[in-house]
Amino acid sequence: MSPVQPPLSREEARLADDRACRLLGLPTLLLMENAGRGLAIVTEGETRRYNCRGVVVVAGRGNNGGDGLVAARHLRRRGVPVRVLLVSPADGFPPASDPGIHLRAVRALGIPLLEAPDGEALEGAARTLAPGWLLLDAVLGTGLEGPVRGHLVRVLEWMGGSGRPVVAADLPSGLDADTGEPLGPVPRCVATATFLAPKAGLLRGRGPELSGRVTVCDIGVPAEALVPPVA
Repeated sequence: MSPVQPPLSREEARLADDRACRLLGLPTLLLMENAGRGLAIVTEGETRRYNCRGVVVVAGRGNNGGDGLVAARHLRRRGVPVRVLLVSPADGFPPASDPGIHLRAVRALGIPLLEAPDGEALEGAARTLAPGWLLLDAVLGTGLEGPVRGHLVRVLEWMGGSGRPVVAADLPSGLDADTGEPLGPVPRCVATATFLAPKAGLLRGRGPELSGRVTVCDIGVPAEALVPPVA
């Protein structure tokens, strides 16, 4: 885990990722791999804390979902029973995108995969999940700037009302990364694995009450990338 870093806004986090890729010449795929590995470590600790039988990774099709897919692989490697619940159709993951590449890796390992792109499918999938499984929230990340809409409202309501422990990837889905105010239903998480540095919204508004224990995961971005170069 990384040293304490000052909180980053949504835009500062995006720029830090961009600078790291230029500075080190590393692909974003590798940064996602590092983030997902840290997320898996935090999530495994919470399964022990709550004596959970396994982990259900609830994944969207964006980069936050990609982090969750990487975590699924590492949880499997660490001996934690895991399955993935996609809240968008699998064929909506662009094959060449980072999340699309990690989705193929999950499939190659034979990790159980359910698709719940609408309310009916979500209800059906939820009925198949045995009690005692923790939910890993990898639905929405720091890029969310407007209200949560459509099917994702139902997904977040379901996670929040499930009665299961929830661990967030980077920040709880539906929470504004800058203000800490909800942009829709936000599942109350027992823990959050945030990447690179704390996001400002974890420390403001309702962020502290909704994010639980916050761990900053080192994803291999050097300190130089956190500070804009002097003109």
